[in-house]
Amino acid sequence: MVHDASPRPNTQGIRKYAQQKAEAARLRVDQAITALVQERQVINFNTVAKRAGVTKSYLYAHTPLRQRIEALRQQQNGVTLPQRRTEAAAKRTDATKDILLAAKEHRIRELEEQNRQLREQLKVAYGKLYEQI
Repeated sequence: MVHDASPRPNTQGIRKYAQQKAEAARLRVDQAITALVQERQVINFNTVAKRAGVTKSYLYAHTPLRQRIEALRQQQNGVTLPQRRTEAAAKRTDATKDILLAAKEHRIRELEEQNRQLREQLKVAYGKLYEQI
């Protein structure tokens, strides 16, 4: 009977490096989420993955991270989205309101003119009707 006396490979260093790498990734994700919350930025899998330098599949694969991102995303959609309106977005919105208001004012003037013309036509029609009597 022959015993396999070959030495086992020493993987302890590789395992330790893998654990350090995994912990560093989790730490980067936590820091990214914290920064996004403080900056009142949109929190979703794309923004967190980009900020943390990890893949979206990494975030989906780690249940606690996934649940945290989903909860923050739901919270933002329900509560904080109106607070995150930037000054540029406010200016665009105000400009859009001004354009819509000007268009409505123009339409009102057109309708008032049309109304005035119809009243004149009605007076003429009443006059002709009165003459026939």
